Amino acid sequence: MGARYIFPNMENRFSREFLSEPYQPCCQDWFRGPSNTAFVSNPSRAPDFNPIENVWAAMSKYMYEDHTRNRGAVVNNALQALERLCLKPIDQMKFLLMLALAAAAVGEHLHGGHKHSSSNGVPVDDRQGDSEYHFSWRHDGRKTYTWDGANQYCGNLGSGWQGISIGTHQEDSLVRNAIIEDKLPWIWTSGHIRNHGFAWASGEEFVGLNWSHTGGNHRPQPDNREGNEHCLGVLNNVYGDDIKWHDIACHHDKGIICERKVQVHG
Repeated sequence: MGARYIFPNMENRFSREFLSEPYQPCCQDWFRGPSNTAFVSNPSRAPDFNPIENVWAAMSKYMYEDHTRNRGAVVNNALQALERLCLKPIDQMKFLLMLALAAAAVGEHLHGGHKHSSSNGVPVDDRQGDSEYHFSWRHDGRKTYTWDGANQYCGNLGSGWQGISIGTHQEDSLVRNAIIEDKLPWIWTSGHIRNHGFAWASGEEFVGLNWSHTGGNHRPQPDNREGNEHCLGVLNNVYGDDIKWHDIACHHDKGIICERKVQVHG
């Protein structure tokens, strides 16, 4: 029962407000069972006695544990909490209105909120040189994709968007910083086997800037360990090797950094 979860260390004493008509019948029957519950006559104003405040507190704790990174995730978490509440439609409307206001207020300040928007309205999380970057996990509820699916995600953002092509040490540092900041285990790039060697979707020269010295078979990368490791991902210390490039079978699921070249006017 939610009340026992929300108030695990309190004696059984609750406001009558919690048992008021909107919360019937599921809550009242439980409280009137063999729980030795004592009731406070007047509605309590203290957060300790207010279930909705405790729901928000639990959600806030979850978000600050790095599970929530954008307004979409705020909404998803709140809706999950809403499903556990015994609310009538009018109370749900009030809850959702409060949720919308909260999401608007805090969404931009959550860890991972985007910094800019591109000319076509796509959220841009970083910029470097003549490139804009969009971090998929910050905007899709942290979904993961196969290599094909991840690069299709980038293409669906609009003209010019594709998986990242890491052409410089500075760009590799951008990827590294994103992985560290958002505590990711791995991401996809646009790197893919083509004509017996790796190539970038952008067509720029492929330079193996950051291949790992080890992998699942303790061999330098790329090693095609699974026999079909045709896609390039960046792994976060999976083999005790820091943040490095690995050739990976393309069916594995990961987020991706998308890149778009823009016209720079000097």
